[in-house]
Amino acid sequence: MPSSDSTLVAPTAIAAEQDFARRFLASLGVRSPTPGLVELTAGRLCLREERASTERDEWGNWDLKPSDSRANEALVPVIDRAIAAEGVRRPRWPDGKRFALCLTHDVDSVSDGVGRSEYVWRALGALSADPRSWRRVGSTLARTLRPSRGDATDSLASFERWIDAEARFGFRSTFFVFAPRRRDRHWTDAHYDWQDTTRYRGQSMRVGEMFGAIAAEGWEIGLHGSYGSARSLDRLKSERGMLELGLGSPVTSARQHYLNFDSVRSPAIMERAGIRIDSTLGYNRIVGYRAGTTFPFPLWNAAAEAATDVLEIPLIAMDCSLLESGALGLSVEDATGVVRRMMDDAEASGGCITLNWHPDHLARDGYFELYEVVLSEAASRGAWGCASGELAAWWQAQSGILQ
Repeated sequence: MPSSDSTLVAPTAIAAEQDFARRFLASLGVRSPTPGLVELTAGRLCLREERASTERDEWGNWDLKPSDSRANEALVPVIDRAIAAEGVRRPRWPDGKRFALCLTHDVDSVSDGVGRSEYVWRALGALSADPRSWRRVGSTLARTLRPSRGDATDSLASFERWIDAEARFGFRSTFFVFAPRRRDRHWTDAHYDWQDTTRYRGQSMRVGEMFGAIAAEGWEIGLHGSYGSARSLDRLKSERGMLELGLGSPVTSARQHYLNFDSVRSPAIMERAGIRIDSTLGYNRIVGYRAGTTFPFPLWNAAAEAATDVLEIPLIAMDCSLLESGALGLSVEDATGVVRRMMDDAEASGGCITLNWHPDHLARDGYFELYEVVLSEAASRGAWGCASGELAAWWQAQSGILQ
């Protein structure tokens, strides 16, 4: 993957991006970076390749497929390795932890039954409106509506299994959830309403009450922005406000549904919507380092030629990217090996690995098993398992990065 594409960037923008890169590198202890490292860092953090490219997948996103020749290159955290080559390593996590493991969950569905029929009708409506979308709609429905296997219970009644698995190692995580009372949903958006009935820790309650109970136990609830919100300030701001009202507490963390992200428009939209922590920058079909680093960094507003107040915690690996047949399609054993190699990189740099495991994938063969193995491996290596909000608070307090 090219380190940068500055051919279409104005000289003033190049200078601003390189200054941004120098400040980022300085925050990591690189006081006199080479011009090559500055240019590499500027190109990757400012997403020049994405901004210059017209390539987009069926969801309108910049992404890589497993068959893409650049997929293997995406597995290399090029910025981190270049920094390490200069002999710089600055562990900066609590209690001397060797690296951070930021744990997150996208809550697209909460039950094998709740909201499924309404979701199917929305999908069929999308298909009716655009018959050419049959492949996309059909494949998504097949993944979403596959029956449970083995003795797994419906995922709505099992959120505590994820929490308890993390708590055994003293870890915490973020659950990114859809806002309540949303209208004009995209057909891929959440299957649930906050007023739907569920069970949590053996008690019957509303979905919204369950999210409140999870937060009361010390886990973070963040916003899972709806499909269209990455390109709509009004929608994203409204959803954040509704989520805050539903929870009765501030919400600053977010990840966009389907990892929707416009490298030119989305950073400014997130900033103006009050999002201060984002974890959208990752891949849907592969795993790896989309920005070339494991470290958090402020999103770059290309139009304003300035850093935003949104701290990006790059998404490094996702369950479906590792295990789905339409993605990498790895076995649990091979997927474990990939994540272990990522932990090797994070240990070497003192960086962060951000994971995304979907709670409604509990019933799929190997998904929860792999998660437990990863948690155990991380704990044995002395990792700090944390939620996105925890990581951002620590990072900003320690580094003062681009404040």
